[in-house]
Amino acid sequence: MSNDSSLQGDGVPTVAMLLNRIAEIEAQHAALQIDVAMYLQALDAVSDLVLCKGPNSHIVYANKAFRTFYGMTQEQIQGLIDAPFAEPDDTQQYIRDDTEVFTTGQMLTIPKEPVTRYDGELHVFHTVKSALRDTSGTIVRTIGVSWDITERDQAIDAIHQALDREEIIRSQAAVLEEISTPLIPISDDVLIMPLVGSLDSLRAQKVLESLLMGVADTRAHVVILDITGVSVVDTQVANAFIQAAQAVSLLGAQVVITGIRPEVAQTIVGLGVDLSGIITRGTLRDGIAYALTRR
Repeated sequence: MSNDSSLQGDGVPTVAMLLNRIAEIEAQHAALQIDVAMYLQALDAVSDLVLCKGPNSHIVYANKAFRTFYGMTQEQIQGLIDAPFAEPDDTQQYIRDDTEVFTTGQMLTIPKEPVTRYDGELHVFHTVKSALRDTSGTIVRTIGVSWDITERDQAIDAIHQALDREEIIRSQAAVLEEISTPLIPISDDVLIMPLVGSLDSLRAQKVLESLLMGVADTRAHVVILDITGVSVVDTQVANAFIQAAQAVSLLGAQVVITGIRPEVAQTIVGLGVDLSGIITRGTLRDGIAYALTRR
């Protein structure tokens, strides 16, 4: 039997040693494959969109959420720069972003990124891109993680719109309040308040407050309430007139109601409201004439 020095001897690997080393490498490779498979399963379980790209900005991996969002398989996505229906300008921007991360190694954040889903529905994503390095520290991949902020953005927009509407309503209410109860002085001791439109309890209260403040500030002796522009008078409105007259009289002034139209007069009589304690005149001119004589 001859001796083969390439297979035996001190410091020379034998066939058995080579086979053992091959078995070790295969075991390590199998373990590595298991680790990779576990990592991929973990990424597929994530609801965020995960995308891994090579140095040329081509896709090497996309997780399940990303594939579902774009309605594509891993094989269809592999090698692409971006989803095939992305806008050209968006694709160029993605390439610039990937190049920046790959060159600098710095994390890049895109706070709001509009993206179109496979069915044409527009979504908004918050995206973070970072670099992946090998054991030597060399950048070999870029990875982007995007989470859908569409509902959050819609909720924020709805809040802003509601606040804007509320501010508009407040402004309009303030303007309406100011013009709905104007108090006009025609002399040192005579005030006129022309009322237009309908009167509800809130507006009636504003009328009373304005009357009392006006009388107190100007020390007026006569206040003319002209209701020519009031379309409807019910029990509530008529009682508001009585309360206004009584409250103003406590300050030493008198209320004169003018402009009672025939249909309004008929309604007041039908309601059985007693306005006998209040001075009335047919027109504003008559009311002013009366007020001036009272001076």
